[in-house]
This record gives sequence, structure tokens and C-alpha cells, in this order.
Amino acid sequence: MQAFAEAKRRLGGGVDGLNAAADDNGGEQEEENGQVGADTAKSLEAFVDGKFMTVVMTLLTIFALWGDNIRVALFDKDADNIFYALFAVALFMFVIEFLINTVAKHDYKWGFFFVCVHPLPSIPTLRPKVSRYSMVSKAQDADQEEKLKAQARAAQNAKQAALKRIEASRLGRALSEQTTRRVIIGVLLMLFMLPLLQSSETNQSFYTGLSQIYWFGRSRCNGSSRNASFGCDGMVQQPGSSWIGEAGWKNMLWMYSRSSFRASYYPTHEGYWEGDPPYKLLWLRAPDYTNGGRLKDIVSIESELGVWNQTASCAGVRPSANCPYRDEEMSTYSYSPIECSSDADPLMYGRLGCGKAVAYARFETKSLQQRSNALDMLSTLFVCILLATLSIQFQNDTQKLVIAPIEKMVNIIKQLAEDPLRRPDVQDSEEPRGCGDEKQALNMTAHPTRKFEDEDSSGRPQLETRMLENTILKIGRLLQVGFGRAGAEIVNKSMNSGDGELNIMMPGRCIFGIFAYVGMRRLATLADMLGQDVTVLMNKVATIVHGCANRWGGVSNQNIDNGFLLVWKLESQHDPQLKQELKSEVVLKRSKTADRALFCGMKMIAELQRLLLRETSAIKGDAPFALTSLQSTIAAVDVGIAFHVGWAIEGPVGSDFKIDATYLGPDITRTLALQDLTKVYDAPILTSSKLYFMASVRTKERFMLVDYVRLGESKVDPHGIYALVLAPTTAAPGRLPSTPVTYKLGSLIKPEDLAEVEDNVFVDEFPEYLSTVDVDVTSLIETRGISGPFADTFRRGFSCFVEGDWERAVTMLSQAGSGTGPASALLRYMESTGNRTPKEWDGWHGIHAIDG
Repeated sequence: MQAFAEAKRRLGGGVDGLNAAADDNGGEQEEENGQVGADTAKSLEAFVDGKFMTVVMTLLTIFALWGDNIRVALFDKDADNIFYALFAVALFMFVIEFLINTVAKHDYKWGFFFVCVHPLPSIPTLRPKVSRYSMVSKAQDADQEEKLKAQARAAQNAKQAALKRIEASRLGRALSEQTTRRVIIGVLLMLFMLPLLQSSETNQSFYTGLSQIYWFGRSRCNGSSRNASFGCDGMVQQPGSSWIGEAGWKNMLWMYSRSSFRASYYPTHEGYWEGDPPYKLLWLRAPDYTNGGRLKDIVSIESELGVWNQTASCAGVRPSANCPYRDEEMSTYSYSPIECSSDADPLMYGRLGCGKAVAYARFETKSLQQRSNALDMLSTLFVCILLATLSIQFQNDTQKLVIAPIEKMVNIIKQLAEDPLRRPDVQDSEEPRGCGDEKQALNMTAHPTRKFEDEDSSGRPQLETRMLENTILKIGRLLQVGFGRAGAEIVNKSMNSGDGELNIMMPGRCIFGIFAYVGMRRLATLADMLGQDVTVLMNKVATIVHGCANRWGGVSNQNIDNGFLLVWKLESQHDPQLKQELKSEVVLKRSKTADRALFCGMKMIAELQRLLLRETSAIKGDAPFALTSLQSTIAAVDVGIAFHVGWAIEGPVGSDFKIDATYLGPDITRTLALQDLTKVYDAPILTSSKLYFMASVRTKERFMLVDYVRLGESKVDPHGIYALVLAPTTAAPGRLPSTPVTYKLGSLIKPEDLAEVEDNVFVDEFPEYLSTVDVDVTSLIETRGISGPFADTFRRGFSCFVEGDWERAVTMLSQAGSGTGPASALLRYMESTGNRTPKEWDGWHGIHAIDG
């Protein structure tokens, strides 16, 4: 109806509208027909792949393999028709399955299921037609076979020449070698085992006995007349001239009927002819001694040794259909004189009557066929087990060398797509070299460029799949290191997109968090002194900064100018949908995060001091791995850390040529400006009042208010500046305690009396005690911290400075120590105005005023 409505609407547009409507209607009809066909194909495929059909086809496959052997070995001739019907049913089911799979499954034509023609030769009515077709096909293909052989030889030569120019990969070589070994073992097993599972029995007594019976039976024939030849003329020779007597003849025939007995069956006592022979004599046609040597069927024998009777239904050159034995269960032997051989003279052949001079004997060999078919079933079972074993081995090799590594790679990529910041969990893979080794990163020696790893940890050649897996891990690690948490969304969306295009141009999102900027002072001077080794120094500092930030919940973002930007994300407490108790939990969480962030800054200072002490010791010890130029200037390393809290826009910035995941916003700018003040106040750590008031009381005790500064452009935006005031490293280098053997960079070092308390108690539950428990921080404060009198004098002088009484402020700050950072900064600022309080003094000033 929608199509007709659309056509009616387009009718005002003319014939084109009608044609378009018709096209839409036809398209919808074709789409509907295609959907019906797809549903039918899925239904057929589900039917064939169902449990019932799977069981049925498996049973029919087993029957197709062993059915004919079971028919001969376990059943009589009467059951043949049932088996032939089952063979026809099996063939029909195979054809049905093949047709359904061809229709339902894509690219299934000319596939594996064309082997459903296997049961054809087992059906007697189809066997002659198949054989006749095969002979005609061979005759027609004889001429083409030579051409194909010539083409194959040419193609083989070209292939060998091409293979000589191509070096096999390690994966292909390993897979080929394992496959070759298993194929050789399988072929050898078949060569050794199959002859043992074959029944071969040769009994010459049937033929030799028949030749004796022929001549002994004809010995009574009168051959004196002209037309006697081998057929006898019916005249009997004179008594005493024949070779055997009538009783001996009958005994000879009876013994021939039991000639299938083996020699071990013949005991010496009387009655050894008792019992049935292994192979029963069914029919005998030979010269009859008792009938003048005429060639005829011998129906029965009554001798002194026993009685034998012919099986009438199995007699004749062609047994009747009523014969209880199958054709393959009967063996027919014939004998004719040597004069009647195929190369005899035709005239002589006719004159001797060779056409009638043929003796026949037919024996039943059912037990032999049963034994042969039983061994054939064992052979088939052995081949199936061998092929199944080899198939499993081939599958395991392919799974181990190809499929499993590919699945690992796919799993790695999926993990990176789901969580780009989490290192992929690889169960059975080596850790790629050069990833996350902190000790190696802290080594001052500059490593030369390494070649691509060609060997694994055991020294064996590394397969291409392992090399590719390690490469993917390294690429993923580079993505994590390059983009960081801010770029996690970029990596996630790009890797989860279905197309091959990069989805990097996306809007940012607003986040609220703690921002820290760690800057290196006098980096330009160090670059002039160190040259290219300055990057080694920067990487050492970056390892400490990033390691400590990662340990205490922060995220390393990007390198800005001469420093590193760090972020601690916070939950917003201004969500109107949050309940009051939930808002209290958010406030508590933010306080704990603030404590961890400020403690992280103190830990960085301690780790940098430990680096300084270690490298100074290396200089004194003249360690062979030391870089002299770097060690001689390590004392010039000066780091300032600034903390601020606020909001920023997190997202990608760049173009298709280069992109960075970064944070943009005024609070980022304020953080950078605050870090510049660390040079002015000569303080290692500065924090704004917004973060200071967010921290706990015990963390606040480590900081001191040093100034009020307007960080932004607005005049109503003053910030209190709090500093961790320490003496310069060169003035009071101090000593830090030795680290434990299992110590990790930036970890908490507890005193001995708290060694039994788990780290999580301080890290997660009571982070306000971190700065008072950690041995590094406490040692740092004790060795480089300001004394109590200085702090009191500075606070009184700073109060006078804020209130505008600069004369007293100059006096007190000078008494506090003009060589100390915050006091010297305030004195310089007041000196710039002639130590006179400005007219519009509100207790704070601009950020650039004090720098001047």
C-alpha cells in the first residue's frame, strides 16, 4: 500500500513518478523474495546441522564404510536384498544432504559432499553401468592424458624454479616439517600393518586334484577309434587296461570333495575323514569313469569312505538364483588338456574336440570370505583410526602454530579496544622486551639501537606469528603510552569501528579533576651542557614522575614545554540527582584523592633526591657504566611541581597528519602559571588554595601559606598559594633510607613498627596519614624542612604583608631568612615598590608582579 501511495503522490510529476513507483514496488518484491529464500536456506541448514540429522548421517557413514563387509562376514545370501536397500537409502540420504547443503550454504558446490557417490559400486544393479561408464571414460580420456602429463611436467618445472627463488618462512617450514614427519609415520604404519590384516590363502589341491580326476576318469575311454579324441566315443577299453578301478575311482572322488582339509587335519587313526571340510564341493563336471569316461556332471558319490552329493542349485556353469551362496562365496576351477590351450592349432583344436574337453569343480569358500571381510573391517578401522589420529595431529599443529597465535592477536586487539589503558592479558606469551622495565629505564647508560628480535627466550628461531604477536603487543603499548587516559576514548572508538577509517575527529568532554604540572628548571642550561644526553636525563625524570603518578592514581598526559602534565579525575558533587549522603561520599573521595595527589608530589621529590644521591655515588665510585657528562651536571637538576583543581575539556586535538589527546581549559593555564611561581618562591611544590582546602588536616600540615596571587585575568580571582618549603638540595642534600629489595618506584615505605600493617590500609582507607608514615617523606622533611622559629617568623611577616604593614613585614621576613625562597620572593616584590604599600592594596597581587 505504501508503494501505491507513493506512486499516487508522484503521479503529479508525470510518467517518471509512475516508473519510479513501479521500480520501488519491484525492488520491494525482490527484497521480499530474497528474504524468503534466505529464511528457507537457514531452515534447511538448521535441519541438516541438527542433532537428529547429524546422528543419522554419522550412522549411515559408518554403514557405508563397513556395511558390505558386514553383509558378507555375518549374514547369509538371503539378507543381501535388505543390505542393498539400505545402501540405496544411504545413497539417497547422501544426495539429499548434498543438495540441501548446496542450496543452503554459500560456496558449497563441488565440495566435500560429492563423495556421496561412494555407495554406488555397492549396489549390484548399478555396478555394471558404473563399470561400463568407467571404461568408456577411460577410453575417451586416453588422448587427453598425455597432454595433461606434458602440461603437468611443464608446470612442475616452473613451480620448482619459482620455489628456488622464494625462501620459505619459518612458520611454513616448521608446519611443513611436522606434516611431513607425520605423513611418513602414517605411511610406514600402513605399510607394516595392512599386510598383516589381509587374508591370502592358496590351495592348489583343487586344481591338481581336478586334473587327476580328468585323466583317471578318461583312462577307461577307448581311444582306438578314429573319432574318439578327448571326448571318447563311448567304447570301453578292455578290462585291466584302465588306470584305476571303480572303487578306487569313487574313493578318489570322495577324497577330492574333502581336499580342502589341511595336512594338520589328517590324523593317522581310523575315522579321520569324519566332519565337514572347510570348503564344501558343490559341483563337479568331469569324465565319469563309471560311464565310459564321458564328460558329465557327477551328481553323487557312494564310496567305502563316505557319501557326497551335489548341490543342485549351485551346479552348472552359471549357478541359479536359488543357490544359497553368493558368487563371491564360490570358487570355480576348470581344467583342459594342454593340447587344448589357447595357442593350439585351430585345426587340431577342432579335431581333438577341445570344446567339450573341459572339467569343472566348484567349491564353497564362505568361511574364507567371512574371514577376509572381517580382516577388511579391521583394515578399514585401522585406516580410519590412523587418519583420525593424523587429522588430529595436523589440527593440533595448525592450532598451535597458526590458529592459537591468531586468536591471541585478536584477543589482544579486543582487549585494547575494550580498555585501551589496561595492558592486554596474554596467557601463554612472553612479555615483549623493553616494555615497563623500570630498572632498565632508570639505568643511565644509553642503549644502542637493537635489531628486531629473531629468537625467543629459549634461543630457537622465532616464528612469524610470535613476532607478529609481540609486534601487536608493542604497538598496543605504544598506543597506551602515546595517547594515555585522555586518548583512551579515541583508541576505543577507532578500534571498535567497523570500517577501516580512523575516527579521531570527535568532540571533547568536560571533566573535573586535580591537575599537576612537573616542570624542569634550567633545562636550557642542561641542554647546553649535556647535548644529546639531555634526553636521557629527561627520560629518567619522566620515569620517576610517571611511575609515581601511576602508583597513586594519577594519569600522565602530555609533555608541555619542559615538563609533564598529570591529572587526577574527580567525581562531581554538584549533580542535582545525587542524594545528600551520596554527596558526602563524593566529598570524602575527593579529599582522599587530594591527599594521594599531594603525597605523590612529595614522593616525586624524594625519588628525585634518591636519584641525585645514587648518581653522585656513581661519580665518586667511577662506575664503568656512568656517563661522565651527565653525572657531572646531575646536581643541576631542579624540579618544580604545581597543583591546582578545576575543570578542563578532554579530547583529541590535531589533524589527520598528527593528533594528540590533551586537556584544554583555563585551569590548565592556571596550573602552568602556578608552576612558574615555583622558581620565584624557590619551592619544590606549590598548590592553590582550592586543592589545599580539599585535602585533609594532616596533609595540610606539610604546607605553608606563602602568598595570595591572582592566577586569572579577572580581578576577583585571587588564590592562596601554599608551598612545601624545603632547603635547596645543594645546601642540605640529606640522606634517604635504603629501599627494600622488593621496592617499586613510588611505593609507600613504612617504618619498622608499622611493617605488619598492609599498604591498602593507608592507600585506600586513611590516605591522610601517608605524608606522616612514609619514611621517604618524613626523612625529606627532617633533613631539608624549615625550622619552627623560621615558620613562625615568616607567618607573622606574611600577615603584615597581607595587611599592608610592609615596614614590619620587611623586618620580620628579613629575620626569617632572606636567602629562603618565599621570604626572598616577598622581599623582592616589596622592594620593587620601594617597600611602600600600593594605594589599592587588597592583600593580593598579579602573578607577573611578583616575578618582576
